[in-house]
Amino acid sequence: MSVIKKIVIILLSFSLSVLIALTAVLSVTAATIMNSKYAVKALEGSQFGEIELDRIREHFISYGSAGNVEEAFFIKYFEKNISAKTVTDDMAKTVRALYANEDISGEKYFFDALHLALNEYAEEMYMDVEDTDIAHGIKQFTGDLIELYRRYVSIPYASSIAPQLKSLKSLLPIVTFALAFLSIACAAVIFFSFRKKAIPLSYIGASLGGAGLMLISFPLIVLITRQAEKFTLTDEAFRSFFIELINGFTGSLIVCGAVLLAAFIIICLGILSRLKASPSPDK
Repeated sequence: MSVIKKIVIILLSFSLSVLIALTAVLSVTAATIMNSKYAVKALEGSQFGEIELDRIREHFISYGSAGNVEEAFFIKYFEKNISAKTVTDDMAKTVRALYANEDISGEKYFFDALHLALNEYAEEMYMDVEDTDIAHGIKQFTGDLIELYRRYVSIPYASSIAPQLKSLKSLLPIVTFALAFLSIACAAVIFFSFRKKAIPLSYIGASLGGAGLMLISFPLIVLITRQAEKFTLTDEAFRSFFIELINGFTGSLIVCGAVLLAAFIIICLGILSRLKASPSPDK
C-alpha cells in the first residue's frame, strides 16, 4: 500500500470515528433531552416537587395573611390536597406542553377544590358567601393563588425556549441522517479499498473504538468533576431538574460508547480468529 493511500485511509478512518461519535451524540440527544418522556422521568427523579412544595406553601400562607386567611387553613389544605407528587405532576404537564409547543396558560389546576375550601372557610368565619362582593372577592383570591401556583410549576423562559425546541426537533433527524449517510460512505470507501477484508475491517473497527472512547471520555469527565452541578442556575428546584436531565444524558452517552467499544473488541477478535485459522505460509 502506497504512503499516500495509507494517509488517505487513516484520515478517512479518523473522519469515520468523528462522524460515528457525532451521529451517536445526536441520536442520544433525540432519545433523551429532546424527548418529553425522558424529561418527565428526569423531573420525577429530581427534587423539584419537594423544593417547590415548601415554597408554594410559604407563599400561600404569606399571601393569605394579607387577605385575613389564617395560616392553619393553608397548612390543613396542603396536608389533604397538595403533595410533592401533585407539584411534580403539574410540572410534568408544563414539560409535555413545552415539547408539544402547546399553550396551557388556561390550566385551572385545583381552582375548584380551593375555591370550595375557601368558601367553607368563609362560612366558618361567619361571612355571607351569597353576597356578590364577598363571592367575587373569594373567587378573585382563589384565582390569585392559582396564578402563584402556576408560576412555580412553569418552566423558566418557556415562551422563548419553545420555538427553538420545535426547530431543533425538526432539524435533528435530518442532521442525524446526513451524518449517518456520511459514516456509511466513509466505511464503504475504506472497505472497498482493499482486497483482503481483514485490513479494512481493522480500520473500521479502530474507528468504532475511537468513537466509543470519545463518547465515554467526555461524559465521564462531566460526571466525575460534577460539571452539571456548577451551572449557575439561581432557581434551586429547576437546577435539581437540570442536573438530573444532564446526568441521564451523559450516562446514556457512556452506555453508547461502551457498545461501540464492544463492537471494536468483537471485530478485533474476529480478525484474530481468522488470522489463526488461515494456513501458515510455510505449510
